[in-house]
Amino acid sequence: SAMSESAMSESAMSESAMSESAMSESANQEVYQKVTVNQNTDEQVSRVKISIPYLFVPAVIGKKGENINKIARESETNIQISKFRENFPGFKERVILIEGESENVVEAVHKIVDFVRNMELPEQLKLDDEAKKRQRGVRLIIPKTLSGTFIGTGGEIQQQLREQFSLDYFNLQGQQTLPDDFDERSMYMSGEEENVRKAVNYVIEKLETEPEERLDRNLSYKKFHLF
Repeated sequence: SAMSESAMSESAMSESAMSESAMSESANQEVYQKVTVNQNTDEQVSRVKISIPYLFVPAVIGKKGENINKIARESETNIQISKFRENFPGFKERVILIEGESENVVEAVHKIVDFVRNMELPEQLKLDDEAKKRQRGVRLIIPKTLSGTFIGTGGEIQQQLREQFSLDYFNLQGQQTLPDDFDERSMYMSGEEENVRKAVNYVIEKLETEPEERLDRNLSYKKFHLF
């Protein structure tokens, strides 16, 4: 299942589609970043990162940033997205950083996940089963040091969590796809909407109990790419 998980983000996402996606959002990015520039520097804020396939990003941002700004406004969070080609190592997915009060951050995560699940796929992905599958999933970014919390000895906890939340997938990214000096790792889960929602809540709650292991604000990933 690990292979199909990585294939899920990679498939049918060609270079030409990539540049097309860049053009469609270049105008948006600037407006969007002006809106989110008032970063909350309070260390007490909750901070979560998720990643989404780069071809989904223009729709999530929306025209002149309207979709992502609406989510940020409604959830009272600060949201930033990694720039074009700043994909998370091992995947063609850009990273979304969400900061704010704990329950607001969780609400924003669900709003983004729901948006992706219900959005119309870009034309070039409409017949792509992997892209449809990916719409049903969530990729959360966690500190690499907390991997054991979700894997357990011989994958025992990972298996338990998959069963507890009745998920189709609950996988942590293979270490071989990550550079040694990189301190984040992605976790992928998919399944029925309500089950995924509960699992996401559980993971974020777990991360909150380890404040000294929190993620940083970095959204520059190019330097960590292995290929």
